[in-house]
Amino acid sequence: MTNVAFGFGVPCELRPERWATFLDDLNRALDLAEGTFDSAWMVDHLQFGDAGVLEGFTALAYLTALHVEQLDEALQIVKALWTQEAVTFEGTHYRVVEARCEPRPDPVPPIVIGAFGPKMLRLTAQHADVWDVSSTRVERYRRLAEGFGRACAEVGRDPATVRRSWSGGCACARTRAEADALAGGRISDDDENFDFVGTPEQLVEQMRPFVSLGVDRFILDCVDFPRPTGLELLINEVLPALRG
Repeated sequence: MTNVAFGFGVPCELRPERWATFLDDLNRALDLAEGTFDSAWMVDHLQFGDAGVLEGFTALAYLTALHVEQLDEALQIVKALWTQEAVTFEGTHYRVVEARCEPRPDPVPPIVIGAFGPKMLRLTAQHADVWDVSSTRVERYRRLAEGFGRACAEVGRDPATVRRSWSGGCACARTRAEADALAGGRISDDDENFDFVGTPEQLVEQMRPFVSLGVDRFILDCVDFPRPTGLELLINEVLPALRG
């Protein structure tokens, strides 16, 4: 008898009347499909008539992080390959027998995981050398740090053994008005679309609460590029103040 495979067509049309519940509805459908369908597919169109459509590659990457467990097994295999002579592993998704990585890296590269949700925070607690959070203001970061602490406790790891980084945009200028103009539409009051915006002194004050919560690396995207002004202000005034 032919072994028939089934792929789940991921709903992707975005109509205004469905926006409010779309992600919840989609995640519910994916939870139902998991374990019965062997693959998930998205169309590569950008529009159907007057309806918007999720961009395929971006949406698949986002949904995969929410619903697929392969990352846990992949991290176990990669870490073992970097540190052991021969690796045998049998999981739900991956199987390797006497796999070798020669020459093994020396030093072993750090594993950096960007995580917000409970599943990814737990994976970070289990496997990561660095936990990265992007474009998040300090109030939300504080809540995430509490969740990360709980995840570390669950897996028996000291959270202090994981470095913390923050990545996102940066608009730095001599006056706040100039910085606001540079940031433009990137300024937002929500937790998930936050950039550092202001004078060098204001940026230092914005960053210090993150440092007090354990962040020891900021990965900053200067929004005035290719102008050098923002970068020069960071180099000459912001970085020395924080390092000091």
